[in-house]
Amino acid sequence: MPEVKNRRPIYMSWKALMNSDLNPQQEDGFWQAKGQFPSQNRSPAESDAAGTMWTMYVIASMDDLDEPNKERFSKALDWLRQQREGESNEWFVARLLVAHQLGDGSAVKTMTKKLVSEQHADGGWSWLQEDVSNAYSTGQTLYALASAGLAADSGVVGKGVDFLLNTQREDGSWFVDSELTSDRSSASKDYVYTYWGSAWAVIGLAHSLPGSSSASLQDAASDRSYPN
Repeated sequence: MPEVKNRRPIYMSWKALMNSDLNPQQEDGFWQAKGQFPSQNRSPAESDAAGTMWTMYVIASMDDLDEPNKERFSKALDWLRQQREGESNEWFVARLLVAHQLGDGSAVKTMTKKLVSEQHADGGWSWLQEDVSNAYSTGQTLYALASAGLAADSGVVGKGVDFLLNTQREDGSWFVDSELTSDRSSASKDYVYTYWGSAWAVIGLAHSLPGSSSASLQDAASDRSYPN
């Protein structure tokens, strides 16, 4: 497995989940998209890639990573390197997070530049570049940029924070229309994406508001080396 340079330990329960048969890794190295992922507004292949990268992000965050999960990560990384670049904002978010964990400076720079270039005039980010901004994509992007080292006092981050603060509803949530993220929108999906969007908005703000600098995030990360 490649060296994982930046990560935060996660709870042991994730190891049990990874070792279960709930969603086994495919022979090619990827994890097949499940749940809401297959119905999201992107190709099935891209949904598989996004789900795989989130799984890789979890694996590389494990404390005392065991051999089976090292092998899973390496196999997934080999698969990922053969895939086409995605179109959804989430693909670039997940790719940036994985690149940062691996200390891949070139990929971090490329993904950061891509995400910064896709910020809208209102400060937010969208599921696809041509769509309107939403809290789900904006929160994810702020979290990824902060994790990768973009300073909380940068203009990009400040505009993103302002978008979230200006679009929060009176009840504390952020409404996310499922039409913006899913190929089959509905009132029930609006509820789901509003929940997810609100969660990501809070996560993004928690890592981007004054006092939550990228330096403190870097200090919190654990640098561990693993054999290839």
